[in-house]
Amino acid sequence: MSKKKIIWLSIILTIVVGGGFGYYYAFKRKPATAQDSKPDITVKAEELLKDFENNYKDADKKYLGADKKGENIGVNGKIKELTPENSSLIIDGGNSFEIICTFDENYFKTNSNKFEIGKEISIKGIYTGCEGFEEKKPDEEMSLIEEANPNEKSIKLKTCAINN
Repeated sequence: MSKKKIIWLSIILTIVVGGGFGYYYAFKRKPATAQDSKPDITVKAEELLKDFENNYKDADKKYLGADKKGENIGVNGKIKELTPENSSLIIDGGNSFEIICTFDENYFKTNSNKFEIGKEISIKGIYTGCEGFEEKKPDEEMSLIEEANPNEKSIKLKTCAINN
């Protein structure tokens, strides 16, 4: 093969490989925030609770996703509490269970008129973890917080947005 053919094949190969990477980053990569995409999974708050109560380890893996960066979860439920100083709200899941949704500060301020305690809402957010689902050993010492709220369980979502 001549040098010209090798150079042209190298250029074409570089363009094809570069185009493949460009396509992946533009269209296949997960968005950094829930605001930028549709939810991967949409559930009612009560269904999310059942998933975690049945087997919190499997549910944690499911909602973290294969890349361990967290799935974008759409959650439907009633607003239990608003915390404007933290740009967050809590969705009631019943049975001492709550979903903590944290928003971008500007997004929360702009949409605060849509947040009302007791109102049904559909939120999407990136799953970041859960607390309170671990099995406790009978002789394990409990902290003062655990004694005050022994059954409180929570799931955390970040970069939340209203799910239209």
